[in-house]
Amino acid sequence: MAASLRVKLVGEDPEIERLDGIIRRAGINCSRSKDTEEACEQQEHEGAELFVLGASEFTQARINQIQRLSPAPEIFLAAGKKTPN
Repeated sequence: MAASLRVKLVGEDPEIERLDGIIRRAGINCSRSKDTEEACEQQEHEGAELFVLGASEFTQARINQIQRLSPAPEIFLAAGKKTPN
């Protein structure tokens, strides 16, 4: 049996809220953190291969903080819907 992907949703953005529901319905192993600092602290106990950051958490300083973890998880931005403006 293949190992399942462990995903960490980071932030309190609306996009993270929507993704949380979708990922859980898909049966993917998922946990939440309110911010990058909390996510990095939890990584030691709840190792995730993928961090999905809300827009409020997607800064170079936070990406650098995540990349210092060993092993470093992949990082993606949770983007919202494109609006006409």
